[in-house]
Amino acid sequence: MKEPATRLVGHEGPLSALAFSPDGRTLASAGSDKVIKVWNLANGNEARAYRGHTDWVASVQFAPRRRSLASTGVDENVMIWRFSGDDGDSSTFGHARRVNGLSMSNDGRLLASCSEDRTIRLWDLTTGAELRVLDGHTAGVAAVAMTPDGKYVVSFGDDLNTSFGTRRPAPTSAPATRQTRSC
Repeated sequence: MKEPATRLVGHEGPLSALAFSPDGRTLASAGSDKVIKVWNLANGNEARAYRGHTDWVASVQFAPRRRSLASTGVDENVMIWRFSGDDGDSSTFGHARRVNGLSMSNDGRLLASCSEDRTIRLWDLTTGAELRVLDGHTAGVAAVAMTPDGKYVVSFGDDLNTSFGTRRPAPTSAPATRQTRSC
């Protein structure tokens, strides 16, 4: 195996999440040490470290315009880290159990998070408001993806179902999600 061009050293345990910034100049890494590190890929140095999760960090994603970074964790939290000043500031949203993943709309205003609590939660990142809870799964939700325009989300759960839903409120007579059995 060929030696890597750059080694990024600094975490104190196994990693579970990596994400490139939209411009490809930085990389976020996170894992069991509860720390999110942002690396400058031009020189391999740690640019920032974010601490706030109280347990293993499960996923990270940069906002499309690179003004913030979102993370999820075993601590049941979704955290938004805004890049302002040296330290940045953060917002925290929650689920009732471990948060497994997230997906953001292309404009960076909407976020979908999925959890072991069997829900997908949709958040307005400009206000911090919870817009909707999609609860069609019968077991933990393992992954979520949002369409670039933020109109639809797709999720996959431990119940072996793929669920498709909309962020718009459903009519009272219609279900919030449609499920199809995966192959």
